[in-house]
Amino acid sequence: MMSKYDPTAPITISPEPVRKVIKRSGRADSSFFSRKMKKWIPAESAGERAFIRLAELDPSITEIYAQPIKLLHRSRHGAQVAYPDFAIMIDGEWEFHEVKDANDYADPFTKEKLFWVGTELRSKGYAYSVTLSECIKPLAFSEPVEDLLRRLATEVPAAARMTVLRLGQQGPLTVRSFLKEAPSLKFYHVEAMIAHGDLWADVRIPLHLDSAVYPPGCGRFERLIPFTPPVRPIDLPRWVA
Repeated sequence: MMSKYDPTAPITISPEPVRKVIKRSGRADSSFFSRKMKKWIPAESAGERAFIRLAELDPSITEIYAQPIKLLHRSRHGAQVAYPDFAIMIDGEWEFHEVKDANDYADPFTKEKLFWVGTELRSKGYAYSVTLSECIKPLAFSEPVEDLLRRLATEVPAAARMTVLRLGQQGPLTVRSFLKEAPSLKFYHVEAMIAHGDLWADVRIPLHLDSAVYPPGCGRFERLIPFTPPVRPIDLPRWVA
């Protein structure tokens, strides 16, 4: 039996999925090991995997949780249950995200459900976005991002982090000028630092010696994951209005 809807019920974000992860072909479709979170994060589609990959490289995002809450929310049909795909801590604030293919989101019934989920979360002070997989997959699986994610396994030398501390708020630098500041480092060390969040660079374009890199804290940067609040459909059949 479903619990009674309570608009005052608090939200507790769980570090582990609160529902069983749907598996395809006998395994989680696209689980990703997050160095940021120091654990595997389950993904149920290529779109969700794309979301995690970009969250891993966004220095503004410090926490990533999959299926982190069970949300009992109101709708025109009474109380319903929803499990948002992700919660992320970005710039010190929690956001919830649903990852949908454009075709799925075009369905008015799906759009209606997500609208009510967003309404409930906003009433509790949380931001909620519907992230279309088509909007994030091209970047998440692009060559520049692939190159950086491969460097997650590369350890960042102490000399590299000392150089960042010495530079402080200075920035931007180029990769070339950064390497001059720390002659013992190689180009791949800079890639590893970007992958680990010790430096920031625009991952939308290939990294090269003249690319700009920024020490943490020297500015705000364009987020890698878009934020799009859900909208209420206008084309629902009359009989459900």
